[in-house]
Amino acid sequence: MDLVSLLYTVLIPVVLITVMIGLGLSLTIADLKRVVVFPKAAAIGISGQLLLLPILAFGLAYLFAPSPAVAVGAVILAACPGGVTSNAYVFAARADVALSVTLTAIVSFVTVVTIPLLTYAALLLFFQEGTIPDLPVLNMIRTLSIFTVFPIATGMIVRKFRPALAERLAEHVRRF
Repeated sequence: MDLVSLLYTVLIPVVLITVMIGLGLSLTIADLKRVVVFPKAAAIGISGQLLLLPILAFGLAYLFAPSPAVAVGAVILAACPGGVTSNAYVFAARADVALSVTLTAIVSFVTVVTIPLLTYAALLLFFQEGTIPDLPVLNMIRTLSIFTVFPIATGMIVRKFRPALAERLAEHVRRF
């Protein structure tokens, strides 16, 4: 196995799963329930991530008319959840870290479905009929679940049943 293959098939997946477990280690069910208690902040954050960013990407791609692959890539990037880096910026800004982490988790769960749908829509819009590459939607959903839903849930389960261990592990994951 060459270095590039090792990077894409082993190293990056392990890092992504580790980061998502770390995200789960910092979440509780109470954090997720906070979305119901403070629906305005959650609705703004989720709408911005799931609606406004993809709409902006579609609009810019349509306006500037790059190659179909670049246009679809822009939509895919816009559809992806913010992730750990956005949470780090929120922490540095002394803003509501719990809300940021909760929104990241919720959007990560939802994008398991929205990324394949938005990608399919972008393929239909930007590629000509007969040139559209195959999109294995079920495989995408499965892969996204493996990298988001299951690791976050695993971290949350560890936090629920072994909070002291979760605290220690979360610190190591943050450093990692």
